[in-house]
Amino acid sequence: MQGTWAGIDPVMKAVHHRPSERPLPSLPLYRHGVPGFANLMTEYLVAQVINAERKFYFYYDSQRAGRWEGKGDRSKYRVLSELTIGILGVGRMGKDAAERFKAFGCRTVGLVRRVPAKEDRCQNIDKYVTLDSIGELLSKADYLCNVLPNTPETTGILNNGVLECCSGTVNYE
Repeated sequence: MQGTWAGIDPVMKAVHHRPSERPLPSLPLYRHGVPGFANLMTEYLVAQVINAERKFYFYYDSQRAGRWEGKGDRSKYRVLSELTIGILGVGRMGKDAAERFKAFGCRTVGLVRRVPAKEDRCQNIDKYVTLDSIGELLSKADYLCNVLPNTPETTGILNNGVLECCSGTVNYE
């Protein structure tokens, strides 16, 4: 079976919602991530940050409505090199995102389960934080990119008021 999504969530939903009279097949289930999907996700993340910073959606909606509505001074957006990007999850997708954002001069902060040894760290992550210090990441990030897998350990990470640690307005992708 091949899917065009990240993770196995859709497969597991189908398994859990199958008719009870249908037995589960006795096949192993493997997950294999391909680098191409990390590229697609990263392109999406970079595009969303640029769209938000430059208010492209606002201008697109105005243009479609046949209105010219300037929303303040369009030159006041920040360039990417002024931004701090919080990356929730530093696996294949998170590392790819960090590499692309670093190429634009962004500062990157990565959320991991355990901070890796110096020799194993990704050169594109400026700072690593663990869940017990997620508030530090949230207080510094201009944008959050959540590329965590959907697991019991990651479910609810951003619940229970943790987003109150964000300084100002944070954008979440």
